[in-house]
Amino acid sequence: MIPARGVPHWVLPSLFASFHFSSLMGLSSLFFSFPCSWLAVHVSLAFPLVAGILFIPAVANLLLASFMDPGILHRGAAGRAELVIQALRVKESRFDLHWCQKCRYYCPPRTFHCPWCNVCVEEFDHHCKWLNNCIGCRNFRFFFLFVAFLCSYNVVVLASCITYLVLNFHQAYGAEKICAPGFISFPYSPAASIMVTIPAALYLLPLLILVGSQASFITLAKRTYELKLHEAGRANPFDLGWARNWYTALCAPQGPK
Repeated sequence: MIPARGVPHWVLPSLFASFHFSSLMGLSSLFFSFPCSWLAVHVSLAFPLVAGILFIPAVANLLLASFMDPGILHRGAAGRAELVIQALRVKESRFDLHWCQKCRYYCPPRTFHCPWCNVCVEEFDHHCKWLNNCIGCRNFRFFFLFVAFLCSYNVVVLASCITYLVLNFHQAYGAEKICAPGFISFPYSPAASIMVTIPAALYLLPLLILVGSQASFITLAKRTYELKLHEAGRANPFDLGWARNWYTALCAPQGPK
């Protein structure tokens, strides 16, 4: 990627990630202010409770995945040169440790040099432009939890907005729904609801595909970038069985860097 003249290389990716984070927060503000508030008063408190329970961990895991070290390996000495090809075995499979010319060391298995960040990341999965960070061994669980909670939150938002529009289709634009004494009256705002419904509908299918693909990768102990390096007929030496794969990916304590 060639940056624009006079613009630091990190500015444009940061703006891209900031835009999507701001969009999430802005659309969520519209959702909680209009359709969700109306549904809480006139239908059930379950709407804001369920949406909030999904929204808070989605944002928390987004921030963790964005700002946490993904597993960056320290660079070797500047004058160090490649000597011999080193190898190790995982179960019955032999891995030749490839030499990284930029970082100046032999990379462990599943380590990849990210061209966007210019670093080697342990157990590299992919570089996420939405978060402006690599996804590796130390933030993969937060990335998966983020997309899982975001997908569930998106479903709740879409269902809530559709319910809101169906229940109020007969109301005039900006009309207030008359409430019983002691209740707050919220204006009917179809524009705000539609502004939330359209992005929620557009992102639903990609989010479902992303969650499904990442769940299958965890079950099979695979990584996204390994799809390009697939070797037919070779068993995966990192596969510990689906139960232990899920435990390792989401629950197992991480050792020292």
